[in-house]
Amino acid sequence: MSTTPYFYKKLPYDTVRDFAPVTMVVRNTGHVLTVTPNLPARSVRELVAYGKAAPGKLNFGSAGYGNTLHLAAEYFNLLAGIKAAHIQYKGTVPALTDLASGQIDYFLPDMPTAMPFIQSGRARALGTSGLTRAKLLPDVPTIDEAGIKGFRFYGWFALFARAGTPPAVIDRVQRAVVNAIADAELRQRFDELGLEGVGSTPAEFTKFFAEDREFYRDLADKIGAVPQ
Repeated sequence: MSTTPYFYKKLPYDTVRDFAPVTMVVRNTGHVLTVTPNLPARSVRELVAYGKAAPGKLNFGSAGYGNTLHLAAEYFNLLAGIKAAHIQYKGTVPALTDLASGQIDYFLPDMPTAMPFIQSGRARALGTSGLTRAKLLPDVPTIDEAGIKGFRFYGWFALFARAGTPPAVIDRVQRAVVNAIADAELRQRFDELGLEGVGSTPAEFTKFFAEDREFYRDLADKIGAVPQ
């Protein structure tokens, strides 16, 4: 919803005109910067130093052009000041599989999907993308903490209604979401999936959505994104 206008030429909808924000249901607790075990870098600083010492030698994977995994890596490259080739995959697991075998150098997947690779030693975790350490990887520093100041990147899941939906209906749905995410069993499941319940008000989510679109528009411009 925030990224497609800047990465795709033709969309059958307008993400602002055609939808009414209801609530952000959950956000993920971030992505994890993983590197192939074949790479000598054992910290974020070492990866950045390696990339700067050999511009263009590194490559990074994504689960497709313009998705959050691609843009997390592009944002990292931008703040770190390194250049690397983008290798697209049709999913997170294929990219992680190639990372494990050394076909790609680094990747910023979601934590739950990456955990089996990290725990088995097939991928090395260098940093997480939140501003606080992740519950799933408490011993891994944030990328901000590891030296790339200001780096924060996470995905989110939300509810939108059709434009023109009565405010009373939107408010009713938002309250139902808040009640649902207060459930202890559901919160435990969120923790297992690396998610954090939010339940923002329509006004709060509308403000966030506008800021999020602006962030991605600026990022698309800085990395020279070409709509496809």
